[in-house]
Amino acid sequence: MITSPSSPLTSFFDAGFGFGPAGNLTALTPAGNSTPEIGLGYDTLGRLTGLKDGSTGTLIDGYSDDATAPLSAKVGTATQAYTYPADSHRLSAVAGVACSYDATGNTTAIGGTARQYTYDTTGRMTQARRAGAVTMNYRYNGRGEQVRRFLGTTNTYTLYDEAGHWLGDYDASGAPKQQAIWLDDLPVGLLVSANKLHYIETDHLGSLRVVIDPTRDVAAWTWSLKGEAFGNTAPNQDPDGDGAALVLDMRFPGQRFDAASGLNQNYFRDYDPATGRYVQSDPIGLLGGLSTFSYAGSSSLEKFDVLGLMEGSLTNLQKRNAISSWAMQNVGSTAYGFYQSRSTQYPANSWKCSSFVCDAASNAGAPTTVTIRDKNDQQIDRCATAAELAKGYIPNWRQLGKYEERMPGDIAANRNVGPNSTGHTAIVVPGVNGGVTTMGAHDIYVGPAGVDQFPEGSTVLRYIGD
Repeated sequence: MITSPSSPLTSFFDAGFGFGPAGNLTALTPAGNSTPEIGLGYDTLGRLTGLKDGSTGTLIDGYSDDATAPLSAKVGTATQAYTYPADSHRLSAVAGVACSYDATGNTTAIGGTARQYTYDTTGRMTQARRAGAVTMNYRYNGRGEQVRRFLGTTNTYTLYDEAGHWLGDYDASGAPKQQAIWLDDLPVGLLVSANKLHYIETDHLGSLRVVIDPTRDVAAWTWSLKGEAFGNTAPNQDPDGDGAALVLDMRFPGQRFDAASGLNQNYFRDYDPATGRYVQSDPIGLLGGLSTFSYAGSSSLEKFDVLGLMEGSLTNLQKRNAISSWAMQNVGSTAYGFYQSRSTQYPANSWKCSSFVCDAASNAGAPTTVTIRDKNDQQIDRCATAAELAKGYIPNWRQLGKYEERMPGDIAANRNVGPNSTGHTAIVVPGVNGGVTTMGAHDIYVGPAGVDQFPEGSTVLRYIGD
């Protein structure tokens, strides 16, 4: 419910949840109603198989999956069969429309020349074409964010906050086109042309469902939950019928529709709502699952992926943010000093950088625990040391590639940094002037940020346990 300081406004999206025995979301029911708005069905692997009208039970869309997770058919007004080669999850065709790929799995064409895409050497889309004509060009910053779209002399520049949220689009002179207002990870407001404020109501995942004009207390934009479950339904840009369309590109969390490409830009990748799949293979490889093109485990109304990576689940991001926040809250603490005693693993007169990292991660529910055998050959669990973290083999944590962006909540580690030390480790936290830095425990204090000086080639780990 969104309210103004002076008077209550109508809540245009208000729903309750129903769950099945396995914990899957099975129904969304408007507040005050006993009949669900929609019903959802799943297979034994938790993948969405059907979206039904809650009151009539009529199938809106049905989905079939093969044994290794890719969608194999969509059933709505017409059946769309998905065709795959025997040796990969690259979609060969859907409903007879052929798809082409480059050697690394980037989709280069859908329907011959109907839609074509060009990529740079890092696998990022740089150009979209329709019927052979260029419709848009794209550029990215060092964080992997799409920051410029241009065609001819027309440029649109995009800004993001430190968490990767879209903040706004601006023309070449810096004048705002649209800007978003965020409350943590939820968009709550929209500024159109710099000064026209609208309120946003999201669903349970954070997908936009209603945009409200607070002056008139009417919905100015809606995206129905009864639409196609993987997002292949256009929003209603003029639900109040006043003849003024509100064009807004936000879709699933982290996604923005791009009319030029026909895809949803999803931070590190591009998503095709027509197929419910990404058009590029997962940048983190098989760590995201065997089907490297699938979206949110083929369960789009239960899960989401704000980064186009496996790590984009809500719980995962919350834990990584909690790790970073805890580390920053403990700057200046003497509890991890060399002369302090914390445990049998970390007695007095020992370095405690890994104790600090262990506590930061454990406090967030993302432990860095390793299992070893002691001198009596008994199996014990304990915090990973800096050297063990630097090796990169920690359960539920993955080692980032050399060119992957470091983000708050990651762990940096390297080995053998000085006498009587197996290595050093610290938490990646936001930098004061943008970007990221590190926060670690030293001889007396925790911090200050940025003094850890991890050399090139140091290990960086990211939690992937949720």
